[in-house]
Amino acid sequence: MRISNVPATCFENLSNELFYEIFDYLGDDYIYETFSNLNYRFQHLITCSSIPLKIKFRSTATSQSIDCCKTVVVPNRHRIRSLNFEHESLLNIFFKHCIIDSSFNRLQSIVLGNMSINRAAILLFYLKSLPNLVSLTMCIEEEEDSDLSDIYRMIFSLPSLKYNKLSLYVDYDEEDLNISIPLALNAQFSTIEYMVMNHTCTLNNLMSILCHTPRVHHLICDTLQEATESNVTNEQSIILSNLVYIRINNCEINFDRFEMFMKKVSSQLQILHIKQGANKAYLDANRWQRLIKKYIPNLHKFIYEYPGYEYNDYETTSLDTTFNQFISPFWLNKGWIFELEINNKEISFSIHPHKKIWFDVDANTDNALTRLIPTSQLSVSGCWSTKENQTFIDDFKSLFVAIQFTHLNINCEKVPIEMLIRIIQLLPNLNSLKISSLPTMPLACSGTKIVINDKMIAAVYNDQRQLRVQFASATTACASNFSNSSLIYSMALGRNSNETSVIYIRQDLTTNQSFISSTTIYENCTIYSLDLILFNFTDEKHFIFAIYPTGQLQFVFLNNSVFIYEPNTQKSALWLMNSTLTHYAVDINSEFIVLAGYTYSGTPTIHLIHDRFELVNISNMSSTIRALAWLGNDTFTVLIPSQVLFYLTKFTLLSTFPNKWKKLCATMVLNFNTIAWSNAIGLAIIDVNESVYIIRPTTPGYYSVTNTGCGEGIPFAFSNETICPPGSYHLETLSKPCALCPYGTFNSGNNSVACIACNNSSFCPLGAVDNVDGEAISTILQASAYPKSPDSTIFDDILLQNIFTINFSRHCLIVSP
Repeated sequence: MRISNVPATCFENLSNELFYEIFDYLGDDYIYETFSNLNYRFQHLITCSSIPLKIKFRSTATSQSIDCCKTVVVPNRHRIRSLNFEHESLLNIFFKHCIIDSSFNRLQSIVLGNMSINRAAILLFYLKSLPNLVSLTMCIEEEEDSDLSDIYRMIFSLPSLKYNKLSLYVDYDEEDLNISIPLALNAQFSTIEYMVMNHTCTLNNLMSILCHTPRVHHLICDTLQEATESNVTNEQSIILSNLVYIRINNCEINFDRFEMFMKKVSSQLQILHIKQGANKAYLDANRWQRLIKKYIPNLHKFIYEYPGYEYNDYETTSLDTTFNQFISPFWLNKGWIFELEINNKEISFSIHPHKKIWFDVDANTDNALTRLIPTSQLSVSGCWSTKENQTFIDDFKSLFVAIQFTHLNINCEKVPIEMLIRIIQLLPNLNSLKISSLPTMPLACSGTKIVINDKMIAAVYNDQRQLRVQFASATTACASNFSNSSLIYSMALGRNSNETSVIYIRQDLTTNQSFISSTTIYENCTIYSLDLILFNFTDEKHFIFAIYPTGQLQFVFLNNSVFIYEPNTQKSALWLMNSTLTHYAVDINSEFIVLAGYTYSGTPTIHLIHDRFELVNISNMSSTIRALAWLGNDTFTVLIPSQVLFYLTKFTLLSTFPNKWKKLCATMVLNFNTIAWSNAIGLAIIDVNESVYIIRPTTPGYYSVTNTGCGEGIPFAFSNETICPPGSYHLETLSKPCALCPYGTFNSGNNSVACIACNNSSFCPLGAVDNVDGEAISTILQASAYPKSPDSTIFDDILLQNIFTINFSRHCLIVSP
């Protein structure tokens, strides 16, 4: 091959070999249309080449199809390898300008779209003259009482056919077919090896077809249904010595007839794939075992799928016995595993070869990798609310216990951790587990936590086993590592206390004991830790910890009660609480407890409770609640994943963060983890990347600037402040936004602490920036009287009177028609 020295800097400089590679990805009709008239080189490449062509008639435009026939097909019929017609109308155009005969001596594949049975029969007559046709795909539109006998008979007469797929386009619910092809004494058998029957047929239909295809090795049938005729016995002898693969997508015949069919055709069968309707006779594992052992000895891949039905539709007492039959040594030695799939309350099951081999890694043995081949698999999909968890367990508990599942597959992104644990506890034989998405642990029980008072900020990082502290009076931070055998569940700090002792619930992972513990941190970073009392409630599903603002009382909120501990007297008590929440967040001020969690139905809810645990108010939320914090006696914040919401105790929303004025710091991500508050230090926010940002209290008349003061490697970043804009004010030091001046007041920007009352004659709307003289503003009356109803009720007259303006003029009368 001559290599040109011309650099390939433009398309035409590519070699002929590269163009042939490109052409192979394009339809040859497109190649002719695009390149044939481009220049002499491309015209020569296309017309003088011996490369086979693939023609696909896609367009319904008559002119394009005619042009393709005249300029591409007719001159190059000896080069055409495949023809594809998307619809019968395209085939009709083709036959007006060309006839398929032996001159198409390289034609190997034909694909025919929707067409009538009569047109298909005519076409098959011409296909007999093709010496090298090996693949035929047809889709026929079904007619009433369709008879495919002649179609199949003509297909079987094609001399070189290896692959045949016949589909039936059905425009209504059921197919009504007749396929009967008697085997003549001198009949010529078909050469077909791969048969796809993409339509419904009876067992008699199938047997009649197989009598003519002794070479078939792959058989796929869409639906095999019971026959409606009285005589359903087919005694024709069949020898299918090459048949190694059978797939039936919907097997509706009874098991006796299916068994008879398999005994006739399956001596060499290696792969059997069946999707079966609701026929419980197919669930007899012992009968399957006898059939496979005696008549299908070479079967090495068996896939059987039983459809999904409501769990209540089954006889519960017999399900476990039925399923356990498929876990006998016969099935295990074959490598075929039983799988039960539960999707909400619908269950389905299947038998299939194991797809993966699991390994048990044990560094303490000589054989570090142990093969774990699951014998039975449980797959759980679908998602549940908190209320549905117990119902799900109650419904399927007997199955979980009775069937010896060895592999569990959880395919649900929102599976609750409690439910996952309970399912695993019910499966004692489990040796492998696959979870599509790990459930998120409650924030009160894992991850990073932060507490704050007027003296310091303290944060615990469970994954790093580290406690970090920043004092309000110091610029440096302290850090201390705690034992790897400890896990801190929940922590708190007295907001109004001068103590620098962090109180938390700690679990000792070695002894599995839990304690209410205390760690005192001094400004020189000296740290002293002490276990205060043994805590025996860690078997509760959820518990969270809180401290009274003065630090005198410690509270642990359990499911339906509160454990109270007084450190000074070392006394404890357990109070019942009128709350039905699964608790996730809590904070306490001197008068109220604000408690957040989920109801039994899974709805995020906030409870406002009096200090004697009396329910005061309830508010449902539309998003997950991650933390709560009081900003005073009448304002609290609610943390949802992407926002901090500021509320009054009457659940009146005041503002949100971030917002237009208070933007998010560049190093923070908009996915928050928890919050904490103190009067002296401000509002601390921690994101999922464990970055901590402090929104400081502001000077009256100023508001916080929250997009500054942060950077990489800064453990605790702080906000700055700037004066409120004209038309607003800020009287407090809390981390609230500036409020708009109320109606009748204004602020020109000279005093942002309070707004000034306007004169009686002035106009000062909400957020006014000046004392506007009311006389300078004119009143515009926009109200107008309702139009009088017309006297006439004729629509044409109403149009003339109200839409068109016609001035009275004799000229109009003269020129009008």
